[in-house]
Amino acid sequence: MKDRIKEIRKSLGLTQQEFADKTGLKRNSVANYEIGRNNPIDPVIKSICREFGVNEMWLRTGEGEMFATLDPEDEYIINISKIDMTDNKFVQGMIRAIANSSPDQLKEVENFMRVCLGIPKEEG
Repeated sequence: MKDRIKEIRKSLGLTQQEFADKTGLKRNSVANYEIGRNNPIDPVIKSICREFGVNEMWLRTGEGEMFATLDPEDEYIINISKIDMTDNKFVQGMIRAIANSSPDQLKEVENFMRVCLGIPKEEG
């Protein structure tokens, strides 16, 4: 698994510190996983898979594709994982506000974003 963790990190162009920050780990934990000194526990494996869209079977065994197959419409999941939010309080606040919004508030945000980004209103 050590080589696969490093392969994920390298394929995403992340340093060990950036990888650690995005998964809630310490940099030395990432280093220890990559050299095989320690093996990640299940919650760490699940965090890596969730954060980076990694196929859990591939991470555990090397079988299958590195990244989980996503519908092209869901590619935003991988793009979101690449946003460095550690120092961006505005983005953190936006995501928190959207996550805590009522359906009516979300509709208002959707309409506003459609106007700002020039996205046509959906039919139906």
